[in-house]
Amino acid sequence: MYLSIVILSYNRKTDLEKNLNYLSSRIVHSNANDIEIIIIDNKSNDGSKEILQKYREKYPFLKTIFNDKNVGVAEGRNKGYEIAKGKYILSIDDDTIIEFEDIFKLINYFKVLPKAGILSPLVRHADSVEFQNYHGDEIKIIGNFHGACRLYQRSSFRSVGLLDKECKFGGEELDYSIRHYNKNQFTYYIPEIIVKHNNYQRPNLISIDRRKKRIFNNSRLNFKYFPFKYALLFSSRYFISSLYSSFKIYKFKNINNYIVAFYSGIRIGLRNHIQLNQSTLTFYMKKDTRPDFGNKPISQKFKKKLFDK
Repeated sequence: MYLSIVILSYNRKTDLEKNLNYLSSRIVHSNANDIEIIIIDNKSNDGSKEILQKYREKYPFLKTIFNDKNVGVAEGRNKGYEIAKGKYILSIDDDTIIEFEDIFKLINYFKVLPKAGILSPLVRHADSVEFQNYHGDEIKIIGNFHGACRLYQRSSFRSVGLLDKECKFGGEELDYSIRHYNKNQFTYYIPEIIVKHNNYQRPNLISIDRRKKRIFNNSRLNFKYFPFKYALLFSSRYFISSLYSSFKIYKFKNINNYIVAFYSGIRIGLRNHIQLNQSTLTFYMKKDTRPDFGNKPISQKFKKKLFDK
């Protein structure tokens, strides 16, 4: 098998069907018999399961996994990776559209970038066309990929392992990029390839829960990998930024929960601390590659907020 396309889905029936229509039709028209699509449904309740059953009956190259509960982002993706047979694995969200030809252009970069472990295209919002992970116009090694779309070689799973399943929402991008870098397998940003990401705001309770998980994983991973003073600096920056954005929407609601998530992450991260190679630490101490879940340094976010006022 040449290519596996692994799609994690949760309650985005319209986006999922649009994505499957496009990819399935292109695979059929190209007469490709070495491509598979694997859909992991994280216990959707919006009719996605019925759609997937219909597509599975129609297209033999489509495989489905129906989780009996929402296991989170990382564990959900892992379930797809574990059964993927392709030499290359494209991992996308159900609301991410990548042009079929661009998948193979992206694969070709593995042939010219021998130390590449992960390839991260440029991601922009489908409606606003705002770039979500802009790192300039040149190919470069970056600190973490954008979660909506990335390309692996299956050999990565043998050398680096699967995603950290504790990353229920947020953190997988940073964690996996660090682990690859520590094995001298770098995350490359490929701005020539642009994908559309139709992400939208989830309902309030889901958004609050996801914010807590992001805060938890940010502090957990920083203290897992970095020296104490830097872990505290990186985590505090993210925590303050999260409180600021949350306050604009919810005022003082949920602050206690965020504080608990922040300190819980610190405690667990310290308990599971890993000593990174010096070259990895040096790379992640640089101004432009400091850890951040939003795929760009926190300082850039604050600058944007200030100038937008």
